[in-house]
Amino acid sequence: MNFNRIQSTVDTNQMKKSRVTVVGGANSLAKDLVRSGLGRLTMIDFDTVDPTNPARQDLDNADIGRFKVEAITDAINRINPDAQVNFLIRDFCDIGSEEFDQLLGDSDLFIFATDFF
Repeated sequence: MNFNRIQSTVDTNQMKKSRVTVVGGANSLAKDLVRSGLGRLTMIDFDTVDPTNPARQDLDNADIGRFKVEAITDAINRINPDAQVNFLIRDFCDIGSEEFDQLLGDSDLFIFATDFF
């Protein structure tokens, strides 16, 4: 992907080395991070796309019934196939500390975009 137009404002070399973990929604933000050169992204959510989501979230009617993290992963892969995108279909609160370190220990930033806290 060619990042020449944004390199004067975004350190794309640092972004390429970085890993962000998004818990919950923030689909548009995840796409924008990848458009800004983010190299690695992990998304965690257990929710599926329902008929109300395309009207208010960055999802399509064709995604209804799919897990949100699967749908957004497909969209991100179309934007930048070089980005490493992983997802976990589960509740973040069910991840124990040992598993957390193994799965997410190298994350540079966590974004919590959940409906319920």
